[in-house]
Amino acid sequence: MLTGAHSGLKVFHCFSSVPAVNVLKFSLTSPATSLTTGPFSQSIVAGSVVSPLVIHNATDTLTTVVRGTVDLTNDLAGTLGGGTGPAPSPSLTPITTLLGAAGTTQNFELYVKNTGSIADSYALLASVDGSFLGLNLPLGFGLTFKSDAGSILTNTGIIQPGATVKVNAAVTIPAGATPQTLRLYFRTLSLVTGAVDTKLDAIEVTGLRGLALAPNGVGQVYPGNAVVYTHTLTNTGNLPEGALLSTINLATNDNVTGFTSVVYRDANGDGVLDASDPVVTNLNGITTGIAPKDSITLFVKVYAAAGTDIGSINATTLTATTTGGIGTVPAVVTVKDSTTVIAGQIRMEKTQALDTGATLVYTVNRITTGAKPGAIIRYRIVATNVGTAPATGFTITDATPAFTVYDDGDGTLTATGNAAWFDGTAYHAPVAPLVDGAKGSLSFNVGTLNPGQSATVTFGVRIQ
Repeated sequence: MLTGAHSGLKVFHCFSSVPAVNVLKFSLTSPATSLTTGPFSQSIVAGSVVSPLVIHNATDTLTTVVRGTVDLTNDLAGTLGGGTGPAPSPSLTPITTLLGAAGTTQNFELYVKNTGSIADSYALLASVDGSFLGLNLPLGFGLTFKSDAGSILTNTGIIQPGATVKVNAAVTIPAGATPQTLRLYFRTLSLVTGAVDTKLDAIEVTGLRGLALAPNGVGQVYPGNAVVYTHTLTNTGNLPEGALLSTINLATNDNVTGFTSVVYRDANGDGVLDASDPVVTNLNGITTGIAPKDSITLFVKVYAAAGTDIGSINATTLTATTTGGIGTVPAVVTVKDSTTVIAGQIRMEKTQALDTGATLVYTVNRITTGAKPGAIIRYRIVATNVGTAPATGFTITDATPAFTVYDDGDGTLTATGNAAWFDGTAYHAPVAPLVDGAKGSLSFNVGTLNPGQSATVTFGVRIQ
């Protein structure tokens, strides 16, 4: 058999005698990537180098070349596709559009059908611009082809003619993604037959909205006086809240007769209730709204009427309710402040410090630097009897704020260790200590606090 690859004239020489009966084979092969389907012809001329007049002609014709083909769709029935054939032909409009919130993973179901006449396999490709020169996803996004079993794929494997293989394209959306439309071109390509199909899908990234309100408060008040609790309202989503975008309404509820409460907004941002801080029932006064990951300070001032019974315990619930805006509104968030009426007037001050291993610096202002997941916050509550009568049966109660867990520090009964209260001489453990990493309440049984005497509670939490 004589072989060779050529277009045009090709000459083969046989320098040995040819038997009277012999077979010479010539094959006509179309390139795998050829876009031509035929016909193809080859003319064969056999002549003797000894007897030039001995010549014989023959012509072979390949009438039709059947190319490999593939169909890429979003459904097994093959109706949600963007075109089938030897060249990419995607629809200009996405065939399938998924809605995905920031921080989620969206899955496109892709069905690859071998519509050709021979077994074939196909590379799996994706591109945001249809060039397939690179994936070029926006920062933080990810895309992985997977089987139903979770195996990562780059190729379909061998698919028999008429058979279909399902592939999942898992697209991860980063938590900080802003609302946008992400167009995704998918392609299947055979490196053997050149069969190719391309389709266009998309993801509509929706905004993630959320609010967090913390911490719960605990305090004591003398009849006819008031106590102030400080709370932080944080935008945990990736869309602004308030202003012209949405409305955040604020309301309080007191469960004991004789108590009333009012909400103030920290207008100057100093963390202290000032005369200039306005009373608010909504946050429309913040003209710029609350940006994602930003927060504001709210004060709840709880009044106990002059005739309120000693020992009364009131629970004030502060509720923040959001209406309007784009997408799903944030869930309603609440905090509770527990106020006990006592005979001796107790002044309480709660401060916090970021525990970096150095000397603790306590402040009444909110911590804006370094308060990130894994950081340790140390709280200090100083209760002082500024009245003229002993405060008996005195108990201080607090709890781990939302998104934190209890931290026992160095494990000692000190200001940097286990939760404790200090009477000026010694540290004392709480009634029911928490274990490290737990969430819950802490109660400190101080007992009697005489006029002018103070008790100091310290405990730590770890931000999740």
